[in-house]
Amino acid sequence: AFMLTMKIKFADFQPPHAPANVIIVKAEPRQFSEEIEAIGTAESNESANITATVTETVKAIHVEEGQSIKKDDPIADLNDDEQNAQLQEAAKSYHRYNELLSKKLGSAADRDTYQAQMDVAQAQLNNHHIVAPFDGVIGLRHVSVGDLVPPGTLITTLDDISKIKLDFAVPETYLAMLKIGMQVKTESVAFVGEKFEGQIYAIDPRVDPDTRSVMVRALIENPDHRLRPGLLMSVKLVKRTYEALAIPEEAVGSNGDAHNVLIVGADKKVAQKNIEIGLREPGYIEVKSGLAQGDQVIAEGQMKT
Repeated sequence: AFMLTMKIKFADFQPPHAPANVIIVKAEPRQFSEEIEAIGTAESNESANITATVTETVKAIHVEEGQSIKKDDPIADLNDDEQNAQLQEAAKSYHRYNELLSKKLGSAADRDTYQAQMDVAQAQLNNHHIVAPFDGVIGLRHVSVGDLVPPGTLITTLDDISKIKLDFAVPETYLAMLKIGMQVKTESVAFVGEKFEGQIYAIDPRVDPDTRSVMVRALIENPDHRLRPGLLMSVKLVKRTYEALAIPEEAVGSNGDAHNVLIVGADKKVAQKNIEIGLREPGYIEVKSGLAQGDQVIAEGQMKT
């Protein structure tokens, strides 16, 4: 019997090479916005607590909770029988004396006194008829017909939410760049992924000495009434907008504080280049130095390369 011995040099074995599948993109200019971030609370454009000014029984309520009403629309009536009687009596007295005056049987001063009494009676009657001070939306009702309400009793609320005021604090270091009319972008956890835009319309003339910040108020159009007073909203204030070279975020590798990309040259060979990065926009990152416009970088497949 013969034994055949074969020696194999594993070091000589080379696996077959296959081209790496990668995605290449060009470095191109994009628009970037330098922004200041803050947190604000939404408020009504106008807000009022609708209360009674006299002690009387609720006679009628003319609105529904959540109803939109116009300025001077009736909200509620209090019992006004006594006030109606007083106004009728004052009006009769005034008209009687006015007739006497026309016959030169009285004085103008006395006629003015009766006029004043009639005006006071009318004002007292008006206090029993509660109307809307501005256009708005009625809130929850706190009284019912037949309730005896003393002055100051909350009947309901009225809010103008066709526009929303948003107050937020900005560090004093940015005071010089704040201007009336500047654009703001806002978001709320109540509407994930949606952005609401507005403009600064008021800047507090005082800087808070404790927080070293200034209060800013923006106005946001809210025609569909989706935003509500009290919402916590994140605010982005656009400091400046500019154009800069950009590449996809996934194209950038990191090594400590250093950043690099894989670049494909005209000879189809790959080289690693260090770059300096700047601001980020969704999906993209600013390249301050290290690349030129049109340079081809590998966005996907770096490990294969």
